[in-house]
Amino acid sequence: AYNTGNPFKILKMINGEDVLCKILEEYKDALVVEYPMSVVKNQIVEQENHIVEHTGLQRWVNFTHDKSFLILKERILTLGDLAPEVTLYYKHILEILMKINQKISLLVNL
Repeated sequence: AYNTGNPFKILKMINGEDVLCKILEEYKDALVVEYPMSVVKNQIVEQENHIVEHTGLQRWVNFTHDKSFLILKERILTLGDLAPEVTLYYKHILEILMKINQKISLLVNL
């Protein structure tokens, strides 16, 4: 899967979604990815007649604490290396999510 030595990739899925992830393993027909995040865009009206588009990340698969997922290659249109600044942002968002997950685990186990 476009092995450049950088495991952090953006996948363009055939349904149009952009998915940021870390590739753990590659098989003939699938990729195992860690912490996939989908790109979300929100348009916000900041002033009258002035719309700003904000781009963020959200979990690609909700309602699970699994960290790795199998994605069939036939569902991927293309992929590329994440830009260094996007990799930093992705890692930052992951740190925040992990802290939230730890707090939730503590509350659930009370």
